Amino acid sequence: MTNLTGSLAWKDGKPLPHLHATAGNASLEAVGGHLLALEVGRGSMELYVTILPNRLERATDASIGANVLQLSPAV
Repeated sequence: MTNLTGSLAWKDGKPLPHLHATAGNASLEAVGGHLLALEVGRGSMELYVTILPNRLERATDASIGANVLQLSPAV
């Protein structure tokens, strides 16, 4: 794993992670995209988590069929 970024929001009262990852192999090839599952084998992985003051919520936007963060305008 060379990169892992994303957010952890809530949808319908349950946590909903939205993660992007890049991983490399022994041939120095890299692949990336949405991370749907992860199993840590030999070795370890460190995560740095930033906790925001407000809870992030997602809702389904029917016009695009995606779970979209519900962001409030800055005050």
